[in-house]
Order: sequence, then C-alpha cells, then structure tokens
Amino acid sequence: MIRKFGNEPGFRDKAYLAFVSGKPCLVCGRPGQAHHYGSQSDGRGVGHKASDQKLVPLCVDHHREVEKLGRKNCEQTHGIDFDANNERLHELAKEKKIYGFDK
Repeated sequence: MIRKFGNEPGFRDKAYLAFVSGKPCLVCGRPGQAHHYGSQSDGRGVGHKASDQKLVPLCVDHHREVEKLGRKNCEQTHGIDFDANNERLHELAKEKKIYGFDK
C-alpha cells in the first residue's frame, strides 16, 4: 500500500529519514543529519516537529546555526534554498523507490 505523502501533520517515514540523514550537509558537505523545518509555517507551532515531508541534510554545526539564527538567515548567508533542495530529495527518493510517495 502506498501511503500518501502530502501535507499530513506529523507524517513519519523512517526510510526517508534515513535516506536524508545519509546525505552531505547542504552548506559544507560534511556528513549530514536530517533537519526538520517548517513546523511554524505549516501551522503546527513551536515545539512540534514538522512532518518528514520537510527535511534537509545539515551537519551538526549548521543544524545548530539554523536553530539559533533561523532558516531564512541561514539560507541567505549560505546561498541555499531548503525548499528547492527538499524537492530534489523527494524526486531522488521517488526514483530510488525509498518510500511510497503519492503527490
């Protein structure tokens, strides 16, 4: 069964989480970890993790930087776009059949 991977609040997918965690940091290329982003923008509020739909790989240092300075500041400082990178990861995951993705 293919699970819909849309705007479901709290959607979790361990295989996709591991896939993103295995990618290099968007900023520096060091080993990354999955960074959830967007919880406030999708109406869940502070203290609620965004769904696994919104993940980008960041090293520990850049993960901390985003938490401290905010997503937009880090995107501007480093010339990266979380949403564009997230979309590329979704497409790659679909090609590799990492999880059931139905948009």
